[in-house]
Amino acid sequence: MATLEQRTHARSFLKKAEEYLASAEANLTAERYTVAAGDAIHAGICAKDSIVTELTGTTMKGKDHALAAKELRQALGQRRTPRARRRGCANWSPARPPLSTASRSSPP
Repeated sequence: MATLEQRTHARSFLKKAEEYLASAEANLTAERYTVAAGDAIHAGICAKDSIVTELTGTTMKGKDHALAAKELRQALGQRRTPRARRRGCANWSPARPPLSTASRSSPP
């Protein structure tokens, strides 16, 4: 379990993820697809860092995406009780797209 200081770091990563996501959505609306994609990638990285730090107290830094995925999978496996079940979100699935996702055609 993470200490108060580690949880503060986790919240900081989450705030960054939310900022990158907002920027990605704004850039997508403005049809700046490359920048939107970059921001979305950074949002995902920060979200992973937030989750892993919240659950384990620390997160790795590096460019090996396979290790990042493994770190997330291991951190999620360490949970005592899935938070989704406690919050009534037991039907959520990562394979299901968010409701706000709209179909968009690819850029010219």
